[in-house]
Amino acid sequence: MRHVLAIALVSALWACRIATVRPLGSSDEAGSATVPFDASGYVESIWSSRVVPTIEHEATECAELLPSLKADPDGTVRRLGRGSRASKYFLVKGEGTVVSVDRRSRAGLVGVDVAPGDGRADLWVQIGPVVQGMALRDAVGFITFDQFVNQIEYADVGNALNQRVLDSVLAGLDAESTKGAVLSFAGALTPGERMVLTPIRLAKKEG
Repeated sequence: MRHVLAIALVSALWACRIATVRPLGSSDEAGSATVPFDASGYVESIWSSRVVPTIEHEATECAELLPSLKADPDGTVRRLGRGSRASKYFLVKGEGTVVSVDRRSRAGLVGVDVAPGDGRADLWVQIGPVVQGMALRDAVGFITFDQFVNQIEYADVGNALNQRVLDSVLAGLDAESTKGAVLSFAGALTPGERMVLTPIRLAKKEG
C-alpha cells in the first residue's frame, strides 16, 4: 500500500513540474520579457523618414496616370501597380479642383477634378473620420508580412498608418470649405469604379 502511495505522490509532483504556467508579460526561458508589438510606435519611426519620402519621390503624376488607367486598367495595373496580386495600388501626386463632398458615411470623400478638367470627379480623396483600406501599407513596397509575427500585427500597422493620416494629414480639415478650391495631394491610389486616394499630403492651394 505504501509503495502505491509513493508512486502516486511522485506522479503528482512530476505532473506539477511539467504543467508550469507563465503569466502574460513574464520572462520566457531565455530570460527576455514578452513585449506587445507597438504598431503606432513603428509607424511613428518610419512615417517621416520612409513613408512620406518614398511616396513623394516615387509617385506618378495623377494627370498622366488616370487617362491610361481608364483606357487600359489591366495593362496599367500590370505595368505600374504595387501591392499583392489580390490588390494593386499606385503612388500618385498632383492637384485638382474639388467638385463635390461626400459625407454619406463616416468614410468621407472629396471628389477632385484633375487637369485638364471637365467638372467631374476623377478621383476621391479620403477625408475621414474613418480611413479605409490598407493602401498605404501595401503601396510603399517596404512593409511586408514577413517582417511581423502574425497577421494581426500586419493589420495593426495598416490601421496605424490610417490613424496617422487622420492625426497629421486630415486634422483640422474643413471639407466643406474646400469645395471649388484647388487641392495639392500625394498618396496611395486604389483603382476601381471610384479611384480612391489615401493621402499623405493634402493642402489647399492659395490664390
